Amino acid sequence: MTAKVLSRAALDEADNPSTASTSTDNAVTLDTAVPTAPPAPMLASTSDSGTSGDGITNDAMPTFTGTAEDGTVVRLYDGTEEIGSAVATDGTYTITVTGLSEGTHQIKARATDAAGNRSPASPPTTVTIDRTGPLVSITSFTASGRRLDLQGTGGHQPGDDTTVTIVICAGTGPSGQTPPTFPCANPADTFQRGVPADGTWAASRQLAANTYYFARAEQTDTAGNVVASHIAGPVHTAG
Repeated sequence: MTAKVLSRAALDEADNPSTASTSTDNAVTLDTAVPTAPPAPMLASTSDSGTSGDGITNDAMPTFTGTAEDGTVVRLYDGTEEIGSAVATDGTYTITVTGLSEGTHQIKARATDAAGNRSPASPPTTVTIDRTGPLVSITSFTASGRRLDLQGTGGHQPGDDTTVTIVICAGTGPSGQTPPTFPCANPADTFQRGVPADGTWAASRQLAANTYYFARAEQTDTAGNVVASHIAGPVHTAG
């Protein structure tokens, strides 16, 4: 709605009247229309680490995208706390947020137009920040003849990939007892073991004789956190 505001002529110090402004000089547009609530914000694919679409990420500064009325200022909220804002251009916005702690967050969007009218909140998007990987280790690494026996632990919690990958590499250096850099270029063996509910795993492998070996285990969780154990060894197979 546009209102016309009339003004009277003003007098100067000599009591000479100025020219009164016309009504169009002082037209005021009253905008009380509330913007439509934006759809729920979406976690950007670049921030969706691990399993795609599960709402779990190890990105501490995730990016969200969405749509809103063109030209409105979109603000994202974690509960009642504002965590980022951007202007919707061509009806879309992209916002990278900071300060999200580990755990589950309910992210909502609100749009504000040029007149200051604020939309209702969008539906929430649930996002879980997970930057803590599973616990994985090699607790025993021994040799008997050409057989290598390994025991270890791994994560068996919701969100963990319950498979541990074990890599065995020959030692380096003149005596072969120097640990190689993992992942080594030519591993002697690479295999996987499932982690049962008690969190332990065991394996045996038959490898070349008269060789020093080192081993490392690694596990990845749903958020994409990759955790590697210490390097175990050396152990020596008999000739």
